[in-house]
Amino acid sequence: MMTRQPSEARSSAAADKLRKREYHREKQRMYRQEEANELNFLRGRVRDLEAEVARLSQRKALTTLSWREVASALGEEKRSVVHQRRLLQSQRKMYQDLALRMTTWVDQHTGRVKKPLDTSGGSWRNTTLLKEPESRKLGVDWITKQMFFNVDRVLRDCEFPAPSEGSFLNDFTIRELENDTFQYVWRQMTLVPFGLPFTLSILRRVIHQYITGAIWSPGNGKLLDQELLEGVGPNVQYARTVVSDAEAVNLIAREFAVGDDRVVVVSQNIHDDETLPECQRQCDRRFWVVLDKVSENETKISLLYINSHFFTKAGFVSLAVEAACWGCPNLSTDATEAQQTRQFKRHADAVGQQFLEFNRQMPYHVMGSLGM
Repeated sequence: MMTRQPSEARSSAAADKLRKREYHREKQRMYRQEEANELNFLRGRVRDLEAEVARLSQRKALTTLSWREVASALGEEKRSVVHQRRLLQSQRKMYQDLALRMTTWVDQHTGRVKKPLDTSGGSWRNTTLLKEPESRKLGVDWITKQMFFNVDRVLRDCEFPAPSEGSFLNDFTIRELENDTFQYVWRQMTLVPFGLPFTLSILRRVIHQYITGAIWSPGNGKLLDQELLEGVGPNVQYARTVVSDAEAVNLIAREFAVGDDRVVVVSQNIHDDETLPECQRQCDRRFWVVLDKVSENETKISLLYINSHFFTKAGFVSLAVEAACWGCPNLSTDATEAQQTRQFKRHADAVGQQFLEFNRQMPYHVMGSLGM
């Protein structure tokens, strides 16, 4: 049996002791590294916290107000709220008054109507415009839109051909109504060799000349409410023409575009305007003009013009007065009423035919004045 030599035993013990020393040394190094890492982390955390404290301290210094400043701000806010409340109360009262005025206005306009825009008789509305601006704008908007929304039915009732049909119209009719009054109807339909945009540009000039008195008293018509009407919509006009001491014509006209292929222009005279002197005598005047695109170089024009018998506050005028209004002042005094009626109708028919020709020629006069 072999035994270790003393030198070998000593060498082995020295190696074990060396390994233990290395182990303890490495362990101490790791502890020191962990302590260094933790110290670095804590130092970084301290810096972060100090920066946060500085930021919060600065923000507090910037946003904190004194009680005096807080009280002043609250007082200003209170005054603003009180002012806004008063404005809202005033606006509420204004709208309540407006609703009441418009309710009364609508009742006055619909009370005597058998059906909307009845073209077969004298059931037209006694059109009125109020003085108050908002009521006035609503009145213009309602009157013109009511005519626009009924245009197809009105043309159909007056036996206009459909837009797709190539018919030609140019006639004037005097209708004798049940209440011994007359209604006058002009119908025109024609095809012009111009595109819709050009035709519309000419029509706008024609409408302007018409509502400013080209027929009754050229040059005497005056445009009214131009700024106010901008609040109703584009292409709205209102004009007054004094025809005589007893008569004035107050006409509203408005243009409506229907897509890219149709334009409708409507016009109605205003019987009672709270901002204008009363007319002693007048008649109801309405017209519709419709432009329908046929092709790039053709447009169909349909025109319907309807006048009523003249009337005053007391009612419709007599046959003799009606005849005088049409420029026929001397009815035969020894003739019967039937003979007087025939005499007046012959005269009125001649005047009506002249108006047809005037309408037919007017666009060309406009183009001539423009050097076209």
